[in-house]
Amino acid sequence: MAMPRWTPTKYHTGPIDEVVKEIQITMAEKEQGVHAYNSNLNPKNRRSLNDLYLMVIDGDDIWWYDINRRSTYQFITE
Repeated sequence: MAMPRWTPTKYHTGPIDEVVKEIQITMAEKEQGVHAYNSNLNPKNRRSLNDLYLMVIDGDDIWWYDINRRSTYQFITE
């Protein structure tokens, strides 16, 4: 899994270290649902660069979607 761009703006989901920790906890606990992470979701400037990442957890399946790069990753857990 990769998050190549995480801007130092107030419009991101949170500081990268906190976001990574949250993702790890969410995956470990298999918290069902769709979890969205934004690198720069600026409501005042729609043209600003934002990378949207989605994590979908359904049962034992964990998927990571990098929307801008059209990449999908599946996590296999035992």
